[in-house]
Order: sequence, then C-alpha cells, then structure tokens
Amino acid sequence: MGSRLLTIFEEFHSIPYNTLNFDKLRLQSILNMMLQQIEKIQKSSITQHDASVSIGEHLAQTFIPQ
Repeated sequence: MGSRLLTIFEEFHSIPYNTLNFDKLRLQSILNMMLQQIEKIQKSSITQHDASVSIGEHLAQTFIPQ
C-alpha cells in the first residue's frame, strides 16, 4: 500500500504548475495529507486499508461535485 500511495504522490507531483486555474495550495494540502497517512501506516497507527479509504474519501469530496 505504501508503494501505491507513493505512486499517487508521484502522479500528483508530475502535474504541470503552469496549468490554467492550477491550485498549488490545494495540491500541497492533498500531498501533505497523503504523506501523513503514509507516516501513520509506518507507525502502525492505521491500516493500509483505512489510509486508502481516508484518502479516497478526501479526494472524492474534493473533486467530485456533491
């Protein structure tokens, strides 16, 4: 799971910064949240599944119109 989160991190990190309407602060916030989840996994304070669910829910709430 940690490697999957790293892959997601790398995908987000590769987004070009000169894109019209690009929200760098939002991206940084999302990346920080993902890194926090990785740290929790490494400390065994959260399961990989729960981290994945948390990240998925956050991304869905952020990017899917409610």
